Amino acid sequence: MIIGEKRLGSAVAQIPEKDMAFYKNGTLKMTKTDIDYKIERNTIVLKAGKYVHSVEIEGNVILEDNYFSMLPGEEKTISFTVADEENAPNIQISAYTIE
Repeated sequence: MIIGEKRLGSAVAQIPEKDMAFYKNGTLKMTKTDIDYKIERNTIVLKAGKYVHSVEIEGNVILEDNYFSMLPGEEKTISFTVADEENAPNIQISAYTIE
C-alpha cells in the first residue's frame, strides 16, 4: 500500500507503508551476530536477543520473507515452501548488527 508521494526533480518517489532506509555501500559497519531460531515443518521461528539490523535467510526454499530487521525480544515466524521436493530443505540464516 502506498501512503504518499514525493516529487524528486522530474521523478516521483512513492512512499511505502513500511519504513525503508537506504545507505551508501560501505557506510554501515556491520558484524555477524547470533540469533536464536528453530525450523519446524514449513516455518522458521526466529527470536532476537538484541537488535539485529539484518537477518538474511537463503536456501532451496521459497520464503515468505528473507531479509528484515528485528528488535530485542522480537519473535518472527517465516513460512516457506520447499522448492525442490526431491531434496531436504537446505536453509542458511545469517544475522548482522551495527557496530
